[in-house]
Amino acid sequence: MLYKYHSARPFEYLIDIILNNRVWTSLYPDLNDPMEGVYVYRNAGENRDRVTDALKREKNKVRICSLSINPDDTLMWSHYARGHRGVMIGLQVNPQHYDIRKVEYDGPLALDGMNLNMVHAIGAREILSHKTEVWNYENEVRVFNTRGYFVDAKVELVVCGRSMASQEVGMMKRVVKRLNPKIHFLSSPEGFDFVKQEEYQYA
Repeated sequence: MLYKYHSARPFEYLIDIILNNRVWTSLYPDLNDPMEGVYVYRNAGENRDRVTDALKREKNKVRICSLSINPDDTLMWSHYARGHRGVMIGLQVNPQHYDIRKVEYDGPLALDGMNLNMVHAIGAREILSHKTEVWNYENEVRVFNTRGYFVDAKVELVVCGRSMASQEVGMMKRVVKRLNPKIHFLSSPEGFDFVKQEEYQYA
């Protein structure tokens, strides 16, 4: 299982995930890291401009769904789930249908003396699978998608944040049970034995 921390705002976005078993994807410039998609290009040579243009086109062809292997992380709740007032969603994504990669927190990928024939081999996905160390608390897994705006993802778990108002928790429980009673619902993360899942075959 992989995890999506969600603010539960706008509420209809959350409903869409639960009702349709799908998660929105973004292009890399729309993600929150200003260094997203940056790479180091050494020994560029005379093909520099053509190679960098080709890599940019490749990066703009792929959409990203950002998930985490962290099932209950204080910083993730704080940064992505409205300060523990949102939800955490447990999802299953089929690795046979999507390219799923664990992010490496070793800084921008270094490319050495590339030519146009190497652009496809290196690929935008490899560049977009490297981030700076400051983000390593996210334990991010990226689902790369070139077939539309959404990634199909089976919702198996919805957990309310510790600071969500009791009235909202009650409403969330009713909504989840009405839309899909098979989803395991928790009113808070307390008392649940979360286990980090490693069953995906990361590239």
